[in-house]
Amino acid sequence: MMSKLLGLYTCIFALCLLLSPSAEAADVSATKQWTITFSKPLQHSSLSAQTMYIQTPSGHIHPTHITSLNDTTVQLKPLSPYIESGTYTIVITHVEDITGTHVTPYTHTFSFTPVPKATWIWNAYALHEEDAQFLIDQHVTKVYVQVESELPDVAYVPFFETLRANDIDIYALEGFAGLQFQDVEKTARFVKWVTRFQQQYQYFTGIHLDIEPYTDPSWQWNEQSLLAQYFTHVQQLQATSRALNLRFEIDMPFWFDEVTYTNHFGTGNAANWLIDHSDEVTIMAYRNDASAIVPLVADEFMYAQQQQKQMTIALETAQSFEGDFISFYDVSALTLYEAMDTLHHTYDATIAIHYLPTWQALLQQHKPK
Repeated sequence: MMSKLLGLYTCIFALCLLLSPSAEAADVSATKQWTITFSKPLQHSSLSAQTMYIQTPSGHIHPTHITSLNDTTVQLKPLSPYIESGTYTIVITHVEDITGTHVTPYTHTFSFTPVPKATWIWNAYALHEEDAQFLIDQHVTKVYVQVESELPDVAYVPFFETLRANDIDIYALEGFAGLQFQDVEKTARFVKWVTRFQQQYQYFTGIHLDIEPYTDPSWQWNEQSLLAQYFTHVQQLQATSRALNLRFEIDMPFWFDEVTYTNHFGTGNAANWLIDHSDEVTIMAYRNDASAIVPLVADEFMYAQQQQKQMTIALETAQSFEGDFISFYDVSALTLYEAMDTLHHTYDATIAIHYLPTWQALLQQHKPK
């Protein structure tokens, strides 16, 4: 696994070095830990952030914790995920053995490539440059921005300019809970605004839908009728996307592959229908354990591959009252990023984090002191 410890075996004083064959060749995970074994017992008081550390590609010191495992072996553990793309350097210098003799200075490089990420911005009234910089730093590749048609263009333009200058794709987000998608006038305003704004500025890469009719209590007894109305709404926005030459993406819960529709659209699998009628789906796989998420999205991934469609996997960071297994809200940032690594390398998928403020709060909460 990507999180498995990789040993660096250093024969101090004999000036010999043995490395794992793939240690320098392969990218590591965002939470990579390192086990370093010396040839003689150490003076553990000589181990510090000044004598053993990890340097980022830009030359900064990445926060780490050093643990002595035994007389000759130490563990170097990141306190926060690796974020910056490029070549990192492990530096060992002025470490002493029990006789006070210094180890020969040593460096080891490794590469890190961030997982492509996406996120939601639900509050267009608060588009700040600091948030844009966060998206850039986190290597976000696309962002879904809720459209507020009453806002003036100037509320969007500077933020969007920054994102576009950094190759971040911007999607016009329409999000409705329950039966709000039935508001014809609101949808018409969305279509009118996106059409005008796109024709004037050309900022958008696509339209992104987060429609959740299943959150309304009537879903329990009116599922087929609501599905038919929802599919009609999807087709309307799909047509708008095509007319504007934009991509069309849809959020859906992981369990939609267990929903069968039988209405005037015919009979079939609801997840497959949405995959067929979009360029990409985002699976809301809201669990806080990658091993639990992997099987949840397997069927959708297989069908999307068959249809030559893309799939994004979404993780939750907002507080949830549906159970302590839903969100990464109360776990460490390292756990979240390890899950992102696992899911990306399993499915070669972009990982979406719901949503921007709670993602930022989680990182701030677990920021190394």
